[in-house]
Amino acid sequence: EEAKTWKMGDYPTWLWFCLNSKVSFLDEVVAVYRVSPGTASRPKTLAEQKAFADSTYSIQMHFATAANVDIETLDLIKRSWRKALTYIYINNDEYGRGLEEAKILPPLQRVHVLLYILKKRWFFKRFSC
Repeated sequence: EEAKTWKMGDYPTWLWFCLNSKVSFLDEVVAVYRVSPGTASRPKTLAEQKAFADSTYSIQMHFATAANVDIETLDLIKRSWRKALTYIYINNDEYGRGLEEAKILPPLQRVHVLLYILKKRWFFKRFSC
């Protein structure tokens, strides 16, 4: 049921293989990855970007729970998701929502967020027509 809402198919497939098979590292390029604008991994609107981040979080939590990972790893996944949401909101000029999401982040990451906002706002004000 939960899998029906996921925005991508390859990510959960690879995680399923990792959970149910032996996986090894190959020190050579055996595939390429094509990046196209407007695809599931490159959403354009705020709603699409948030849905993609939420879907990624759902997939990660699903497989982390299936693998019985420790609480610290689950917390790390949650913080990573909230960090992604923080930057999604900021990059869409939703600074208040971005700062609200940043509250869960460790202090040093919150400082990075504030510096990012200052840089983004200063740069665009300085160079806008």
